[in-house]
Amino acid sequence: MKEKYKKILLVLVFLSALCTYIILNFLSEQKIVDYKMQLTVGNHIGFDLNTSVITFGMVTPSGSAVRHLDLKNGEQKNKFQILAFGDMASWIKLSENNFILQPYEKRTLNITAQVPENADLGNYSGTLRVIIENYD
Repeated sequence: MKEKYKKILLVLVFLSALCTYIILNFLSEQKIVDYKMQLTVGNHIGFDLNTSVITFGMVTPSGSAVRHLDLKNGEQKNKFQILAFGDMASWIKLSENNFILQPYEKRTLNITAQVPENADLGNYSGTLRVIIENYD
């Protein structure tokens, strides 16, 4: 009999967690925008004019490259959070993060890729995720 109650309690806990997840993720006013990033570590510097991704071109070990991301807010006050993912994520530094923009406010972020001295030559990629949440 105790085993039956344990199973029922376990199912109720699982359903409760599932409902909480659904409510928090689907009812929150959050928008996520992902930008692909690319960088080549080489023995000289080079440019890449590709506009479909945030590309840092070719950078030497210990070198860096900067790109800009122009943000324009909509009609509500929003909080912006930026995260980096991928094999170059730890190299990414932002001029600012976790900030609030007023309605229709614009902001330009500097995104710096700082290549470590011991980085292997080759191609690296990642994703820059911008999370936008209503802040009213």
